[in-house]
Amino acid sequence: MAVGFRDYYNILGIPRSATPAEVQKAFRRLAREFHPDVNMSPEAEEKFKEINEANEVLKDPEKRQKYDELNQQRKPKNPFKSSFGQNDFSQFQKKTNGNGKTNGAQSGRFSDFFESVFGQSSRFSRKTNGSAKTKLFARSKNENDLEADMEVALEDLYHGRTIQFEIYVTQTGRLGREKVKKKLYDVKLPPGARDGSCIRLRGQGGKRKIGKLEGDLYISLKLAAHPHLKVKGYDVESDIPVAPYEAALGAWIQVPTLDGPMTIRLLAGTSSGKRLRLIGKGLPQKNGVRADQYVNFIIVVPPALTEAERRLYQSLSRLSKHNPRESF
Repeated sequence: MAVGFRDYYNILGIPRSATPAEVQKAFRRLAREFHPDVNMSPEAEEKFKEINEANEVLKDPEKRQKYDELNQQRKPKNPFKSSFGQNDFSQFQKKTNGNGKTNGAQSGRFSDFFESVFGQSSRFSRKTNGSAKTKLFARSKNENDLEADMEVALEDLYHGRTIQFEIYVTQTGRLGREKVKKKLYDVKLPPGARDGSCIRLRGQGGKRKIGKLEGDLYISLKLAAHPHLKVKGYDVESDIPVAPYEAALGAWIQVPTLDGPMTIRLLAGTSSGKRLRLIGKGLPQKNGVRADQYVNFIIVVPPALTEAERRLYQSLSRLSKHNPRESF
């Protein structure tokens, strides 16, 4: 469903380069001017809601970045003309207090345009619920095709999961008015996909000349950072800290893998930098065979010792015949 584009910068009367402080200054000034409890004009309430919605987006770095990416797709020859109370904008649902008066900015949901881009919103939550789809913003790749970037988790590539996402495209209608159109897709990540891979969806891009097929949509995969695993080609690596006594005596320790935690045996006498190969725990390659995971053991000394630990280390230093610098 097409919805009208909203120029939040025009609504607040600020340039696109405005700082967060300038956004808040403009919002507070306009909010005081158009607050329904102060301004009794018929259009004050709707203006106040538009001002609040603009502030909700531009004060939030994540929402503002998404909005700016979408705004970049608008053609310069068809600039958006701000108009309060435009007919194609959705009406807000009103909640009333005990006196039958509306509660200003907190009295209803945001516009259809806001919800088409950011999902169902809450004044007190920056993110949509867990069932929200991944939202992408298409841009022109060439005269016929579109492209977009999609961030994927390492686990999604490993399991070859199907990703559901929404593409938002800004198009110009017959009357020169810009519309934001949404399409929903399901894409299965193929074996061999990794950071920088491109998935081509035939016939899903911008339209070519009349009578010919549509262009294609290219989805470029961007791998999200993982807290414990690094990617090297199709292999993955993990640095596992171990205590000195574990390295000396051996131990059973738990390491993270893309299949979940895995318990492995740390052999006695393991030195810092020792590598262990876990076969088939890497990413799937184009032939479907999974690469490997390499575990790097890093011996970590306690940053502070208790008095009892200090005495034991001192006893060990007197008893031990090991000299790691003997070859020097």
